[in-house]
Amino acid sequence: MTHDWMIEALLDLGFKQCDAQVYVFLALNGAHKASHIAETMRIYKRQVYHSLSRLQKKGLIRINADHPALFSAMPFEIVLDILTNIKVEQAKALKASRRELLSSWRDVIEGDSPDS
Repeated sequence: MTHDWMIEALLDLGFKQCDAQVYVFLALNGAHKASHIAETMRIYKRQVYHSLSRLQKKGLIRINADHPALFSAMPFEIVLDILTNIKVEQAKALKASRRELLSSWRDVIEGDSPDS
């Protein structure tokens, strides 16, 4: 499995480009400080911190309590489980709001029709 394939797989799962790159870096290289990730990947620290924040909120990385913090990737099996659960919850929310969305859509369409 190549590095590029790993990035593409994560992009297909809905990752942002930088998030996918940071996750793959951590998965391949183990725990690192944010500054080292930015330096090694040659991207701005701010971008790395935003990616780490998004990944952490989804539970896809771990952060230790040291200072400075070390970030590490969760195992890919867990990432797939988390992403699956997110998609299932999104599908449930869409299904729950379906009737209201359709009703609102029809109201807008009927209100904008030339016969009105």
